[in-house]
Amino acid sequence: MENPSTQLRSRAGCERCKRRRQKCDEARPDCGRCRSAGESCVYRLNLKWGGRAFGLSRFGICPVQMINGAFVYSAEVMATPASVASQTSEQPRSHLSLTRSLSGLPPDLNAELQQLWHYFVSTASGTMSCHKQMQNETCRVLLPMAFEDPALRHAIFAFSSAHKASQTDSESSRGSLKWHAASLRNKSIGQLRQEIVSGYSRLESIFATCLILCLGTLCHENEEYNSWRTHLQGARAIMSAIYAAQSDSTHLNTSISFLRRRYSLLEMVASLTPDGFPAGDLSYESSETSSQPSRIFFDDYAGCYPEIFEIFHQISAVAWKRRQREYESYNFVPLSDPDFELQAANLESRLLEMIERDKSTRPCFSPGLQETLDEKQALEFAYCNLLLEYTALIHIRTQIMSLDSEAMEVQQPVKMIIHLVQQLEPPSGLSPVLGVNTALFIAGRYAFGADRTIVQSLLIRFHRKMYNYNMINAMDILDLIWRQVDSGQKNIGLQGHDFMAW
Repeated sequence: MENPSTQLRSRAGCERCKRRRQKCDEARPDCGRCRSAGESCVYRLNLKWGGRAFGLSRFGICPVQMINGAFVYSAEVMATPASVASQTSEQPRSHLSLTRSLSGLPPDLNAELQQLWHYFVSTASGTMSCHKQMQNETCRVLLPMAFEDPALRHAIFAFSSAHKASQTDSESSRGSLKWHAASLRNKSIGQLRQEIVSGYSRLESIFATCLILCLGTLCHENEEYNSWRTHLQGARAIMSAIYAAQSDSTHLNTSISFLRRRYSLLEMVASLTPDGFPAGDLSYESSETSSQPSRIFFDDYAGCYPEIFEIFHQISAVAWKRRQREYESYNFVPLSDPDFELQAANLESRLLEMIERDKSTRPCFSPGLQETLDEKQALEFAYCNLLLEYTALIHIRTQIMSLDSEAMEVQQPVKMIIHLVQQLEPPSGLSPVLGVNTALFIAGRYAFGADRTIVQSLLIRFHRKMYNYNMINAMDILDLIWRQVDSGQKNIGLQGHDFMAW
């Protein structure tokens, strides 16, 4: 019989082997030890930046939060070697051409991984894109980096496998693809950890890997969907290191600017979650061109004008301070009720002006994009912009003004969101409507009566065409919220689900 004390401790193995300090063969779905013992075998995400407690890692001094029993990290001070600065400047990528990155394949891929690579280029990348130009840019940025970075490469493979699973009707094929996606995702996380341990090389790729892992967790059926926050906070830490190394953010290369825009959209939606983001996390400039007027051209990545990012950041910061004052740190939040009322009134007034303006004017797109959009696509962008504005209005009135869900001021934007979504068709291809789930979930959270039924039917209708599993999770979470509201509960909670509608 083996002596457990003589075994190497498993680092990537199952929970039972780790707890017993035994070597795990890491077989899936059940490892050999658990199978022999007739015990349940569970693998959990274990992501530590730098391979150690985050405050001791190479990222420097970082505040640590505990959410739902898991550590979530964010970086305020980054100790950045001088060598990092050279990585963030505009340079031609070594020996890689765009033609090779899009039509060729990384070396040593088996047939299955080759298929996943091509599937990402042709299909899966479209789920991150509002239009063809954006899908092409997604591939142009990610694939050259993935040629050189195995962590990013396996994150892309995992995303593709999970997306293929959502498209198949065969139960056995879906199960096989989901298992493969989980295996590839775990491999990506292990490689990501090793990259961070080894130093500050390839920060762009690490940033991209964190974002793809976050998106994959949000979009596809995944037992670890609560881990999206870990990946997003990891992306935040890497982005902080990149910016700390660059004195002038306007000279960041195009790849980092693209990734930053993707991150900003995720952060904006994350601000709507029950835990939100602490106010201190929102001290970043809203865009690389913040010195210019905020409303120049429509942001085709987010489906809104850039100024909505600033609005969401301000709303989230004030709402977070209000929660801290009411539930945790009353003595440390120097804002009084009149202060909150004034900030809420200013934000509401500005947002209402934006809504009135955008209801009567056509979106202003950049010249390069304007020619590629037809009338239907332009209208979809306009509707999606209004959906985000009404979503922000709900957030102001419920989270800062603390209005009751049944108040007319809350129900009016709820009904407007439902009305706008009813005017949209579920997309069969690239479309800004891909982001409709966020607004629909927020409206559903405060809906009553027949409006709840309409929200449910809309989520089902869009899911049947978009195969976004997040919509299934949204329906489950809404059902939980509605039961709590109908039972008279005052403090509505998600019972450990750190859910983000995406």
